[in-house]
Amino acid sequence: MLKLYTDAAPSIGFGGVFQKELFAEKWPHKFANLASGSNSSALYQADPVLLGSAWSHKRIVIFCDNEAAVSITNNGISRCPTIMSVLRRLIWQSVIHNFIIKAEHIPGYVNTVADSLSRFRLQAFRRLCPAANLDPTPCPALSEIVLN
Repeated sequence: MLKLYTDAAPSIGFGGVFQKELFAEKWPHKFANLASGSNSSALYQADPVLLGSAWSHKRIVIFCDNEAAVSITNNGISRCPTIMSVLRRLIWQSVIHNFIIKAEHIPGYVNTVADSLSRFRLQAFRRLCPAANLDPTPCPALSEIVLN
C-alpha cells in the first residue's frame, strides 16, 4: 500500500509526498482560470493526485485535509463539471495503470509535510522529511489532467 499525503494552497500551489517521492508546483495560469469557474476548493485538492503511471499495480491511500475532496474521490462524483473532468481522468488512469485509490481525511494540523510543500516552505519540509528525494517528481501538464 502506498500512502500519499497531499495539500493545496489555492493562492500559492500544491504539493505532496509519497514514500521518498515529492512534488511541489505553483498553479499554472490556465488552471487558475479553470478553477475560478468551478467555485470549489475541492478542485485544488483533486489536482495533486494525478500521478497515474507511478502507481501501477498498487493500492493508494491519499491523505487529504479537505473533506469535500475526500468524499469526491471516494464516491467518484461531484456536481461541479470541472471537478468531474479531473475525476474522470483519475478513474481512467486507475483503469489503465491498474491501481486502487481511496482517500482519507486528516486534520490540517496533522498534514504538515504536504502543507509545507504546497506553500514552498522547503526548509520546513526537509526538517520534517529528511529522507525524501532531493529533486521533485514532475507533475503532469494541465492538458493531461482534464478529460472532457
